[in-house]
Amino acid sequence: MPKKVQPKADLNTFYSRVKQLAPVYTVTEVPEGFQCTVVIAAVEGEGNSGGYSEKSFEGEIVKKKKDASQATAAAAHDFVVTTQVYQDCKPYVASLWETIRKILSDAVSRPTHIPISNY
Repeated sequence: MPKKVQPKADLNTFYSRVKQLAPVYTVTEVPEGFQCTVVIAAVEGEGNSGGYSEKSFEGEIVKKKKDASQATAAAAHDFVVTTQVYQDCKPYVASLWETIRKILSDAVSRPTHIPISNY
């Protein structure tokens, strides 16, 4: 089962891994609802990993405050995941899950027999 993408959590994990300031969200109440702006810090790449400068994303106006920040986080996330520096620093959770899944799959396909005489 693929991991459900949680843009805000994924962005925070990424910025923690690259030791940069977490994204800053500003939600503003407007007559039609709420609008959010998120600013993501610049990230420098190492070697062939191209970085990027500080970016700001402004979301659409929505009815709920939480939805405003989530929608804007999704836009920022869509940008960040396309960068080489993100690809080089993917959160470990996905790779850990794949490793565990492979180990379990291998264990099921090669059952280990324990001699009963040892008990």
